[in-house]
Amino acid sequence: MNTIRRLICVFLSITVISSLFSLKAVSGTNFEVSMLTLEENNEGYTITGCNSNALGDIVLPDSYNGLPITTIGRFAFGHNNNITSIVIPDSVTEICDEAFILCRGLKSVELPNNLTSIGDAAFTGCSSLESIEFPDSLTSLGYKAFSSCRLIKTITIPKNVGYIGDGAFDNQLESIYVDEDNTTFYSDSFGGLYNLNLNTLIMFPSAADCNSYSILKGTTIIQEDAFNGSKIKHIYFPESISSICESAFASCRYIQSVCYPGTAEKWDEILIAYGNDPIKTAALHLHEHGGDLETEIINQKQADCLNHGYTGDLCYTECEFVIESGEDIKPFGKHSYKTECIKPTCVESGYTVYKCQNCSHEYTADIVPARGHDFTNWYMTISPTTSETGSIQRDCKVCKYSETGVLEKLQEEPTPSFFQRIINFILSLFKIFR
Repeated sequence: MNTIRRLICVFLSITVISSLFSLKAVSGTNFEVSMLTLEENNEGYTITGCNSNALGDIVLPDSYNGLPITTIGRFAFGHNNNITSIVIPDSVTEICDEAFILCRGLKSVELPNNLTSIGDAAFTGCSSLESIEFPDSLTSLGYKAFSSCRLIKTITIPKNVGYIGDGAFDNQLESIYVDEDNTTFYSDSFGGLYNLNLNTLIMFPSAADCNSYSILKGTTIIQEDAFNGSKIKHIYFPESISSICESAFASCRYIQSVCYPGTAEKWDEILIAYGNDPIKTAALHLHEHGGDLETEIINQKQADCLNHGYTGDLCYTECEFVIESGEDIKPFGKHSYKTECIKPTCVESGYTVYKCQNCSHEYTADIVPARGHDFTNWYMTISPTTSETGSIQRDCKVCKYSETGVLEKLQEEPTPSFFQRIINFILSLFKIFR
């Protein structure tokens, strides 16, 4: 009986120890392939699942059995709330639909440099994800790929992206930028995302800091969810508009007025799909004003070397009806810097100021450490006495900064004692009669 108990204890101990090692292996840089479910594909392996114990900061392996891990499959990490960050190796070229859906604890993702595709709803519901940086290799962003990722405020579309699905990003974006070398998409000075032909408005950053917005001239279609949740109060539609897709203006509860330069008959001909009640109930201003009403220019924005500008919209002051929308101003191009060198001093660092000659951008670089003082030797300025201290000084040869020091009082000669005086007297006699 005792032998059986001992065996049971040994078995339980081994089980506990092995489970501890197992838990250690699913977190951090030691994340092991054994914690993943893998399936072979034509080029290597696809991750199709992950141990539910995976937690913390994960660095995925790049190969298995000598073959690369190329794909993260559908729902591979879905609903795992314990992973806080993940580094995906450069061997991965595709992230499939819903691969990381509802990973609510995920704060950081490092995408691979060779990634080409992010699937539908791949990161939907990753509500803790704070930012995302896309590699230049990316070509496709799926439908609602980053929907409900409310902490992401800014995105930059790389140069090779040729497809962006509807609702790819959450409606809390503040700005959208497009690489100037991208041949498919374009973003204006307010972050409105268009196709390069400027006939389709794909998305507007709903948390952008502006009260009114003029859709660019020539735009014919506004895509699904384009303004969903926007805080825009006044919106101007160009006469070219022909179709407003489903829920393009859903949850736009702040819209007060809609401006359209055409007639009521032409406005009625626009196909406005389901879910766009905010623009149907807002005050509609048609181009019916006349006379000498006061006008003003609104929404002007200066362009610089890297950012678009806007000439501004001409509108009636009283009702903010846009008579004529402005034009987008393209960036000037790359910065052209003029340098100003600030030399280092004995106590302050030197540096170079780079000022762009085309815009107000400037920065400092090329820091040179302070040189330190170059002092002369110490010299006496006040001689010490037995009653007062003296002083010494040294001067910097460059900036004339001075340092001072104190010389202690001179020691008084002690008064000889009676016996010392007798001895001194005797010694003096010896000198006389010698």
